[in-house]
Amino acid sequence: MEKTSFFCIILCLSVLFWPAAPIVLAAANFDIAGVKIENLSERSPVTPNDPLYSAQWYLQKIGAPYAWQIKTDSPKITVAVLDTGVDIDHPDLRRNLWVNEQEIPENKIDDDRNGFIDDVNGWDFVNNVADPRPKFQTGFIDDEVNHGTIVAGIIAAEGNNNFGISGVTWRAQIMPLKVLDDKGEGTTNNVIRAVDYAINNGADIINLSFIILADVPGLREVIERAYRANIILVATAGNEGQHNISHSLDEEKVYPVCYDGGKNMVIGVAATDTLDQKTAFSNYGFACVDIAAPGVSFMGLTVYNPYQRYQGNPFNNYYQGYWYGSSMAAPIISGSLALLKAINPKLSREELIDKLLTNAFNVSRLNPGYLGQLGRGRVDLAAAALAVYNDLINSWNYIVTSSLTTALADVKIFDNNNNSVAEFKPFGEKEKAAEGISLTTGDVDQDGQAEIIIGANISGIPQVRVFDKSGKLKSQFLVNQKNWRGGISVAAGDVDGDGAVEIIVGAGKMSEPQVKVFDVNGKMRSQFLAYPRGFRGGVNVVTGDLNKDGVDEIITGAGPGGGPQVRIFDRAGRVRGQFFAYDKN
Repeated sequence: MEKTSFFCIILCLSVLFWPAAPIVLAAANFDIAGVKIENLSERSPVTPNDPLYSAQWYLQKIGAPYAWQIKTDSPKITVAVLDTGVDIDHPDLRRNLWVNEQEIPENKIDDDRNGFIDDVNGWDFVNNVADPRPKFQTGFIDDEVNHGTIVAGIIAAEGNNNFGISGVTWRAQIMPLKVLDDKGEGTTNNVIRAVDYAINNGADIINLSFIILADVPGLREVIERAYRANIILVATAGNEGQHNISHSLDEEKVYPVCYDGGKNMVIGVAATDTLDQKTAFSNYGFACVDIAAPGVSFMGLTVYNPYQRYQGNPFNNYYQGYWYGSSMAAPIISGSLALLKAINPKLSREELIDKLLTNAFNVSRLNPGYLGQLGRGRVDLAAAALAVYNDLINSWNYIVTSSLTTALADVKIFDNNNNSVAEFKPFGEKEKAAEGISLTTGDVDQDGQAEIIIGANISGIPQVRVFDKSGKLKSQFLVNQKNWRGGISVAAGDVDGDGAVEIIVGAGKMSEPQVKVFDVNGKMRSQFLAYPRGFRGGVNVVTGDLNKDGVDEIITGAGPGGGPQVRIFDRAGRVRGQFFAYDKN
């Protein structure tokens, strides 16, 4: 059985007014709702509140804070981490784990019949158990015990949770697959089994932060299976070869990074430093390396288990710095691809990779001795995210219309040539809304396509309904007591900065001037009074990122009797600004 040669990291330092008009309009792009952005650098970068973020120089180097203006997270993207195991209890990872929803935890039954019992969060292929955490078995090495957790954290440590660090993407589904023991060693058979597991359980991306010195047929075949399954494989170029020095992969290949098969099946990643120069330890090459990423001075997640010690030192820290190695560079690329895929889930694998590679920062001038051997350059996530986003905005737009005054309001959708492309009655043939409906658009379920969000005006049921572009009902929920008929107004925007679009509802007439914030499933996230409690004229709502911080504000206009007062709130109801749009009388 071939041994897996594992190149470990090294611990260097311990430590977004309804007008009085008969038609209500909403512009929609059914790929994504938004406007074209010319230059992200002219907008304020998004800064998470994680206390150790300032130590994450590499996120700023790749432009992550600017990419986060477009999208901060990838909650539907699954990234398999084949490594030494992951601390699934870590506070910066536990909400970002892949969950096998077909499996009932700890019932000792293979509920989904996939051949693995109780595999709720992944699998340990070394010990053949469901728990994918490191085991601290005899002879363990601290760097290797921590390695998988560090890699997972670089990809998707939970961002903006006021704790620790931030991943390249703030949310994702990390699938921990332990293929290496606590000394950083393993067998190719376990790697093969784990890649097959990732294929069969819906992984979008597989991160491989290790190298194998020999070309093993079974490993090549499983890489080909993953490629045919439309999975993106990301692998480190490695720190060294058979002679323990960095070298050209054209002269001395290592695997799986060099398993390209003429199809670029694996994205090979070399490591660069703070100056965008190749690190002394990183391998390089024309054929196997596709891109470079930072690989030094990482503040990383570490395994927390104070009952275990290594050379007398307990594992009593959630974070440590500073780590380095090409193992750190690969997850930068995996996290970047997860974020890009979340911006536009409809992109093909090849289109996604092309956006990443063609927008890389050219580092040739800084590396004259390695021209063309560090791939397309150092990853520029901001440029790649902008390219992916603007491709969506440049696609075909639609106009969504409905009557404000007819009882049975039809919604009609027109394309740019004034052709009607769809028409439907959001409240059916029987339910009425005397003053029509309120509508907006937004990608509320994060599928890369805008939905149509409808609320009934006066005498309609107080219900929000969400439709796709064909008029198919996707979800609905009540926002007040069912017999209440005061009407509502609706808006959509990411008001909490988590990357998901929330639905904002303003109360209609005859009700307290409440604003409520819901998710797509109707779970209320917050509520507040926009005007004095005794006001009964209704509240009109819209959203917009007014201060360009990546988070939408809620803008309200008072209904009849309230005066032309516009107020600006955050999601918690804190007033961020207010003014009279016309003479206050």
